This record gives sequence, structure tokens and C-alpha cells, in this order.
Amino acid sequence: MSEVRGVCRPATDKAHSGLGRKARPIKCDCEDGHHRKRTLTLAGDARDISSMRKSAAPPKSRPEVTFALQLPELAACGFETAGLQSMHHRTHRSAVGMVTRGRLWGKQRRQRSHLASQRKRHAHTSLDVTRRSDLNDLATPELHADSGARTRTLTRRDAWFFVMPTLFVVSTILGAVRWFSPVPFWDMWEHTVRFYADILDGRWSAFLDQANEHRILISYALFWLDYRIFGGVTVFLIAVNLCLMAALWLCLCMAARSLVGDQRRLFILCCALLAIPCFSWLQSENINWGFQSQFYLAYLLPLASLLCMASWMEAPRASRRIIWAVVLAILSAFTMANGLLALPLLVVILALGRRCTWRRVLYLIAVTIATFAAWTYHYSAVPHQSAPLKRMVEFVLIFLGGPFGLIFHSLFIAMLVGAVLIGACAFLAVQWLRGRARHPVYLALILFTAYVGAAGAAASLGRSAYGLDTAISARYETPILLLYSAILLLFIHLHRAKAATVPVVCTISIFIPLVMLSTQLDAIGPTGPEVARQKMLAALALNAGVDDREAIGRIYPQNDAIHIELIHQIAASAIAHDVSVFALPSMRMARAWVGKPVQATELVPCLGSVDAYAPLPNDPRHFQFRGWAFVAPTRRVPPIAFIVEDSQVIGAALTGIERSDVHDRIDHRATHAGFEGYGSRIGTGPLAVYCPRDDEGA
Repeated sequence: MSEVRGVCRPATDKAHSGLGRKARPIKCDCEDGHHRKRTLTLAGDARDISSMRKSAAPPKSRPEVTFALQLPELAACGFETAGLQSMHHRTHRSAVGMVTRGRLWGKQRRQRSHLASQRKRHAHTSLDVTRRSDLNDLATPELHADSGARTRTLTRRDAWFFVMPTLFVVSTILGAVRWFSPVPFWDMWEHTVRFYADILDGRWSAFLDQANEHRILISYALFWLDYRIFGGVTVFLIAVNLCLMAALWLCLCMAARSLVGDQRRLFILCCALLAIPCFSWLQSENINWGFQSQFYLAYLLPLASLLCMASWMEAPRASRRIIWAVVLAILSAFTMANGLLALPLLVVILALGRRCTWRRVLYLIAVTIATFAAWTYHYSAVPHQSAPLKRMVEFVLIFLGGPFGLIFHSLFIAMLVGAVLIGACAFLAVQWLRGRARHPVYLALILFTAYVGAAGAAASLGRSAYGLDTAISARYETPILLLYSAILLLFIHLHRAKAATVPVVCTISIFIPLVMLSTQLDAIGPTGPEVARQKMLAALALNAGVDDREAIGRIYPQNDAIHIELIHQIAASAIAHDVSVFALPSMRMARAWVGKPVQATELVPCLGSVDAYAPLPNDPRHFQFRGWAFVAPTRRVPPIAFIVEDSQVIGAALTGIERSDVHDRIDHRATHAGFEGYGSRIGTGPLAVYCPRDDEGA
């Protein structure tokens, strides 16, 4: 049964003065789900309602009482139920107001209305509310027996709408495994490897170092945990990225519950649909790059902060929610530079909400100023190349339409979608200004879309000079996919009462996954293992001190002479501290055995050959070797092979290259027996392939 709570007072107007003391109606001041004031009339006297209790310190002239009635009892007691059906079923109100709980579906509503009309004919005067069990006995048994069945709104056919979201989630997790590499990539060399080396050297102030123009204090803490506990091979960081993706999805589901939770089927379909953009492989660079936890946090924390504030505005007595909103907004500032906007957005939502007071606004402004002051302490501005205003505008438009640009390989389509997106956001904001939607979560999502747009504008200031193609980089797709999800929820909220809304959501649930499916399948394609192998080859070059710029460019794209020297210095520091990828057994064996006589090592001959070798263009002292290796007794491919010349170990190579010829001639398990590595020639003698013993190579 749905329960209604509120506060009532006896009527004092002259229109009811002739009804007598025992027949005086009771007027109840309430609010519906749209925050509109309503006055409902209860036929009866407050003295006859024994379950009512007097509210604290009521005015003597108009004593007030509180009540808690089942919805059929309201009609039986004479409530004017006009507008009652539009009230939000989960709205929580303060002392003067009411809360409705439960769901009123069409058939159930008609049955209850019919039941209430029957009760009205039998009860025209006062009714003792304490005899609630007697009222429930009047209901037909069929009404109670079928209530559970009517709440199961999902059908068997709706299960098909969970197939594609499940595929996206599973394929993304498998993609994170297949694309995994323990080798740091790009910014990780400076801000994870060198950062932890500084910590080992006792410079704890490295936690406060800038990462370009950002303060990434939270990510630094995660990097420290990864190196301190998990060896710095980024397994922990990739797992954190997946967890942050799930947290973003949960936040959007919470927003959907607030906006469309009164329609269970629509809510569940929305949750399933939201899993597709949240776990899309379009953001692959953020998924398999351990450095990108700060990118997820820069949007997770502001979104959670806005939702906490909106939740507090719905239930102001839950004071912990506003505290959490402020804490999350403060933490947002130490994820990325755009996280500084989280606190000003809290000020805006508080000022536009119904719970605004000058004291709260001033407190929040003070916290904002203090956070900005802490963030700018010892801050060094990072210079960026400027770009014309036209290019910056184009960059923002392409940034907003990035997913479509990646899918259709067209910057024009991305720009067109970006323009449409700006128009959609403006339309949704106008709907709130006109009062069509006043839900606090609606306002929170509107402000979140503004936050993403501001992040795109900030990115255009520093990145548009590098070309418009950078606007559709995979790492930028995370905020844009969140933006699409927020806009979808806002439109669904506006049209949730229409009969066509659920079919439209079902259609979108079919169309969107099909459009994104080709990109999603890349997660489980053959590209991932090959990319991981090439990164390990670059790490082997750094481990041997070899200047192979083509290979090193795969893990540090800025492969000019200055940056190559920088990354070699960072690698030497990591080798000295025995951390990161250089602490793996294969890298340790390469450092320990290359340059020594083969008798002084634990190497044994194995099947294989060196098919080709050539000096490196930028480092003629070193050679690049290609060939294959296979351990026949154990019928396995060793992870690392060694090149021996005249009983001297001259080089090391990593296996993993597909060799169909070895598969056909030697063993079907030797498919990936091909290797590639580095070494130095000491003469012109024959080259032999050696492998570690079984216990070392495993």
C-alpha cells in the first residue's frame, strides 16, 4: 500500500463554520512531486483521528497534527485527490509536506479508485484511523494477490536488450587483458618511473609536482601504491581504470533512478543502455594506459559531487550528503586542471536550488577560494602554442562529436554532431529555466554537461595548435561519452510520461551498439598482443642502452634526440632501483648474461636460427637480430632467447612474432616462435641460439 504523510490543521474559514465541531473538515498543506503547493481536505475532526499526534509547538489558534495514512484511506476519509496521481513516488518532504511511497500503475490505480468510491458511500463522516486493519479488510483479495505480479514490468523479450551491454562489458575487460603491457607509456616515464625513483631517494615533495598543467595528487597516490605493493607493472592501475569506469556507470544509474525511477522498466532499460558508452572501447587509450586514472577521476568526482548535492536538495535532513559533495569537489581539483570547476558548479547548483541560504553560499565560496589558493601554491604556468580562434572553435566542435568522427573517420561529421550537441544542451537548459523540469538531479546533469564543454574549451587552448586530429584522440572520448549519456537521461526525463518513450529507448538500445560494434571488436582482435610485444621490444632496447628510435617511439612518441636522452636517463634510474618493467626476470637475465661467456650463464642450446641482422641507423654499434627459437624437449616457446657467437653471449631477443613456417615444419605449438632483439657483433663467426633452462625461462 502507498503511504502518504503530511501535516493538517482544522479549517477556520467561514465557508465551513456551519458544519459543527464534529464535522469540521481538516485542511492539509502538501507538496506534490513538482514542488507545487496543494491543499487537500480531510472530512472529519482532528479529535476523532486518534493516531495523529500534535506537532512541536503548534500555534494555539490553528493546532496542527501529523498523519500517516494509506492511499485508499485518504479517499475514504474524504481527501480531494485532484493532482495526487502526479506526485513523485519517492519524494521526501519536511514537516509540512508529504511523502508518497510505492508505485501506482494504471490497472492498480483504477482498482483503488473504485475501492475508494465504494468506501465513500459507506463513510461520509469521521473515521477512526487507528482501525487501519479494518480498512485493509475492505480491499478485494485480488488486489493484494496481483500487486506483486504487476510490479514485474520486464518481459522475456526485454532480456535481449541486455545482450549488447553485456558484450560491451565483457569485451572491454578482455581487451584490457589482451592489450596489457607492463611497459610505461609516454607521460608515465616522467610521472610514475621517475616519480617513484624520487620517492626512493627521499624526495617526498614529488607528490606535489605538476604533470604538465595539472595537479594529479590522487593519481600520484595510486602510482605509489602500484610500485610499492604491486611492483610497478601497471596491473593495479589497469584494474583501477576498470573500477572507475564501473563507478561512472553506477553514478549515471543513480541519476537515472532519480529521474525515471517511478517507471521500473524504463529505469532498467536506461541502466542497460548506459553501460554501452561507459564501457565502450572508443576510450581504449584510457583503458589500457595506466596513467589515465586521473582522467577518469576528473569526471567521476565532479559528477558524484553534483549528484550528492542534488540528493541533499531532495532530502535536506541528510546533511552528510552536502559534506560529501564538498569533499568530492575539493578532491576533483587534484585530478586534472579542469577539476577546479567542480566547486564553482556546486556554488551554482546551490544558488539555483531551493535550499539556498546566504550562509551556505558564503561557506562554499570560502572553501572554493581556499582550494584555489592551495592549488596555485608554487604553480608554474606551462606555455602552449596559440592557435587562431577559428581553429579553436573547430577543435571544440570536433571534440564534442569525437565518437562519431572515430566511427565514420570524418572530421566534418564530428563537427556537425558537435554543433547539434550544443543546440541540444541549450534546449535542455531552457526547459529548466521555463520550469518544465525542476528536479535537482536534472539541474546537476545540466551543470555536468557544462563542465564537459568547459573541459573541451580548455583543451582547445593548449591542443588545437597540434592539429584538429588531436580532438578525436581516444583519451578524449571518455568525457564525451559521459556527455552523451547525461543528455540522453535528460531527454528521457522530459518525456518519461509519454507512451513512446520506452519504444524509443528500446530502439536506441539496438541502434547504438550496432554502430559502435566494429570499434568494440577491436578490443578482442589480434592487434593488442602485437602492440604489447612492440612495447616490450622498446623496453629491451632501453634495458640494453640501445638507441632504436623507431622502437622507443612506440612507448615515448617524442623521439627526438633530447627526449631520447631523457628517457634513457629515466630508464637508467629505474634499472638502478630495480623497478617497473626492468625488474621482470627476462630483463634481469638480459642485463646479467649479455657480454659474458656462455659457460658462465644458465643457458642451453635450443632449436632456432638467426635469419637476419643489421646495424641500427642511429646506433651503428648495436645490431638488430631477427629469427626464431623453440625448446623441443618441453615443446614451448621461451619468452627470451640469446644470441651466442664464439661461445660469447652477444645479444638478447624477445619472442612472440608469428612464424607460420616454423609452425608447419617444426611444431604446431611454435606459432609465435619468432624473435626480435639487440646485440653487438664481436667477429664473423656463426651465430647460435640459446635459451634459459626450464626453471629460468618459465
